[in-house]
Amino acid sequence: MMTKESKMQVERRVVEVLGELYGSYRSMLKIEDEEKNWLLSIGIPINRTPLHDASGINDDWPAGRGVFIDDNHEFIVLVNFEDHIRIIMLPG
Repeated sequence: MMTKESKMQVERRVVEVLGELYGSYRSMLKIEDEEKNWLLSIGIPINRTPLHDASGINDDWPAGRGVFIDDNHEFIVLVNFEDHIRIIMLPG
């Protein structure tokens, strides 16, 4: 299981690397409802679930978690959800 500090470290590194790409990172602490609703509408799993609570995946929720969305909405990078990093390509 990852500590809160480990999650924050992963988040910082991903933001550092993705900062050179065209797009922006949204921390789950600061994500706008409109963006959250858009992600959920296209099937991106960003909500806390009881199953994840029971398995320990949601420890320290929502610290260290977020979403990078490129400007053209072609791909999304989830940070510290079920996986440390999940890259999702969106249909064009």
